[in-house]
Amino acid sequence: MDHAGEWQVVWQGLRQVTSEPSVRLVLLIGLLLSVPLGWWLATVAGWRRIPTVLTLVWTTVILALTLPVSTGGTFSAEAVRSGAGFLWHLPGQDNLTFWEYTLGTAYGVANIALYVPFGLFAALATRRYVWSLLAGVVLTVGVETTQAMFGRIAESDDVINNTLGVLLGVAAALLIGGLLRLGRGRPAGRGTTSRHSADGGRSIDQV
Repeated sequence: MDHAGEWQVVWQGLRQVTSEPSVRLVLLIGLLLSVPLGWWLATVAGWRRIPTVLTLVWTTVILALTLPVSTGGTFSAEAVRSGAGFLWHLPGQDNLTFWEYTLGTAYGVANIALYVPFGLFAALATRRYVWSLLAGVVLTVGVETTQAMFGRIAESDDVINNTLGVLLGVAAALLIGGLLRLGRGRPAGRGTTSRHSADGGRSIDQV
């Protein structure tokens, strides 16, 4: 299948999932709860409020699109035994190159893109970049494990692609943070005055 055909399949799958009433209900409830919960969490933890809310909003999107609620899956012990193998079955065992299961397919790119906002918002909210990356890894492993438990296909390449997405999001947050620091570190210019404190003569910039 060519890339255009792959993207068409991905798009059709997304439309099918989002058209299901259960998914829409989960999205609605999750979005309504994300704002007050994110605001409260940011206040308690000392995080940035808007990125924290956006992190919870995007987590809701991920869970609604990927968990068994969208397919009506049911839990079974057999599904756990047969599906848990994804944890140690690496893509390389199927003679796939890194490119072939990441950026080489529309499905891989979609899995990467799905987690980029999570990494970006979590890193901007907490300013803890390693923590944000680990949270993304826990999220994707948890999603894939739940899929396996309910008899859906769970694959290690999904975990790898999702983790790449989180990593890209965290990298973007680092870049944004660096640019903001550079902006704040610019020398005093037009519209900025300087005065001396009475005790030590240190300059205080006021915009």
